[in-house]
Amino acid sequence: MSKSPERLAPGTLVREYKIKRLLGEGGMGEVYLAQHTYTQQEVAVKAVSPLLMRDEAVRRRFLEEGRVLAMLKHPNIVLLYTFFEEAAQFFLVMEYVEGQSIEQWLASHSGGQPVPTDRVLAIMEHVLEGLAYAHRQQPPVVHRDVKPANVLLDRAGRAVVTDFGIAKAMGREKLTRTGGVVGTFEYMSPEQVRGEDVTPATDVYSAGIMLYRMLTGVVPFPQTSTTGFECMDAHIRQLPPSLQVTRPDLPASLAEVVRKSLEKEPALRYRNAGEMLCALRSVDFSCPADRP
Repeated sequence: MSKSPERLAPGTLVREYKIKRLLGEGGMGEVYLAQHTYTQQEVAVKAVSPLLMRDEAVRRRFLEEGRVLAMLKHPNIVLLYTFFEEAAQFFLVMEYVEGQSIEQWLASHSGGQPVPTDRVLAIMEHVLEGLAYAHRQQPPVVHRDVKPANVLLDRAGRAVVTDFGIAKAMGREKLTRTGGVVGTFEYMSPEQVRGEDVTPATDVYSAGIMLYRMLTGVVPFPQTSTTGFECMDAHIRQLPPSLQVTRPDLPASLAEVVRKSLEKEPALRYRNAGEMLCALRSVDFSCPADRP
């Protein structure tokens, strides 16, 4: 294989995996659909440019991604089959989830009818089940970048959390991007904005933002500039618009789940995704007008 950072062409062999096409690009590299040459199984292959791997911090992050994913075996987390270095380039071979991201799924609803609440809650249960499993690990695994683009929805309706590429197993070496923060502005927790340590409650905050968006069609703190400063400042200083105001048709118990998940102080949120999941499952839809 060439060490060129250019995209891999269809037909390129990476060990026993034949590249079929580009699936997408992310912060850690490009993702390709590939096929195992012997079993014919389709997989997703994530590649990091050798130019990026010259940075020792990036190299450590990628190795951490592989180690973290290898620990996680859950139906709502994308499976890692193997990871390796080939010709000075790193590759992750993962489960191929045929479908679309929640980001794409939400875009298909833009300008139309609201997403049915029962569908939103079913998806969030899947997301929280996957995150709860990660949070139960010893030490707990924190995703750090929960957002609709990092959740895939397969054709059977299963939601799968992906891209633990900036995950952190608490107690291990702290890995951050240049500038000290890792995450996406609109879904970033206050502690991430401040460059503080993350905990499972960090993922709870981001999941709360995601739930808010799925229920209302908008994020509570939109990014309006390239720097994202106003968005990050809002995470720290501003209260999100109450769900009881933006969606008065929804039960107060659901609004409370969202409100608590978006507390500024981690200690005031649900401690982990498991607690948030229990609260979500306890939402009272007994009033006929409030049923999804």
